[in-house]
Amino acid sequence: MLKKTLTLIFLTTLTLTFLQSCGSTEPDDNRKLTLTLEDVSSTEVELKLTTTFIDLPATIQLTANSKTVDIFTLSIRDTLVNVDSLEPSTSYSFQALYDNIISEPVTAITKDTTSHNFTWQSWTFGEHSSSRLNDVAIIDENNIWAVGQIYLKDSLGNLDSEGYSVAIWDGLSWNFKKLFYNTNLIVSPIRGILVLSPNDIYLAAGSIFHWDGNSDLVQLEYSRLELPDANSTIERFWGYSNSAIYGIGNVGSIVFYNGTNWKRIQSGTDLNINDI
Repeated sequence: MLKKTLTLIFLTTLTLTFLQSCGSTEPDDNRKLTLTLEDVSSTEVELKLTTTFIDLPATIQLTANSKTVDIFTLSIRDTLVNVDSLEPSTSYSFQALYDNIISEPVTAITKDTTSHNFTWQSWTFGEHSSSRLNDVAIIDENNIWAVGQIYLKDSLGNLDSEGYSVAIWDGLSWNFKKLFYNTNLIVSPIRGILVLSPNDIYLAAGSIFHWDGNSDLVQLEYSRLELPDANSTIERFWGYSNSAIYGIGNVGSIVFYNGTNWKRIQSGTDLNINDI
């Protein structure tokens, strides 16, 4: 009788040990959050957040000097995070948190304020009709791209009825270009521009076009006819790489480019979206 009792206890112990072993969950050491510093001004810091093996969507907490400055839902692997309302000439240590995962700290020192003794220079565009500029992309002080509809005179001094689409500042002067699609359709007026590099440019003119920055021809990237409403257009962009571009426009239109395809995003409104 004693032997049977001891055997029963032994088997029960083995069973409990087995269940505990199968039910245990070890933390996934491959899950990771990474912050890198992209840009710093006197009151703002731009950070790039990269995730590794994080299930999306994920709620991310961002801290500066151990104080929470933002909580947001992340739905893509990489994104840019902008932190504003910071103090000038101050050191900040940023970290991203998700679940029990914490990124390595990233330190940024905001810039000091200037004397505010600015010198302004102005230019006037257009020589007839109703010229206008709709958007501008500034790479540096010698590389500025403005888009719209600019009417100039031709080489004989006559009024040119075909508007120029782009004004490009090279540090010394403004140069104007007309852009065409299918060799005979002028893409004008352009309402939005995103310059990823001088040879990698996206243009919004109702539809979305891609331009190499040199030729007179552009390529159609996304037609407004693919949007559900006949009045839908794409007017503005925001993005930081060829795999993360957002376009917005009229009738609540939002599209996203993931590097392969443009996809519509439901906005929940039919109001015009003016900027992003």
